Amino acid sequence: MNLERISDLVRVAKALSVPQRVRILKMILQRPMYVQEIAEDMKMPYALAHLHLRALEEAGILKAEYIEIKEPKPHKRKMYYAKDFEIIINNQVIMGLKDER
Repeated sequence: MNLERISDLVRVAKALSVPQRVRILKMILQRPMYVQEIAEDMKMPYALAHLHLRALEEAGILKAEYIEIKEPKPHKRKMYYAKDFEIIINNQVIMGLKDER
């Protein structure tokens, strides 16, 4: 994970600052999942699960792709996968961040 700007670090920190998102990430690290599966497992509304997934995806922690389902009726579903990432935050990284101001 490349943290070049202050906003990059803030986006990742915000995404991981919500305990439910960390739980979702742990689930997806075990296996790729659909929004509906996550919502059911987490006992949360579909829309809320989708918001959490979008925050993790925008932070670069998750990736998603549409999978074509053939039965019972052809449609596409979005499958979420965990990206391989490592976050190192130290004084040197902080000093090297670009300020967008």
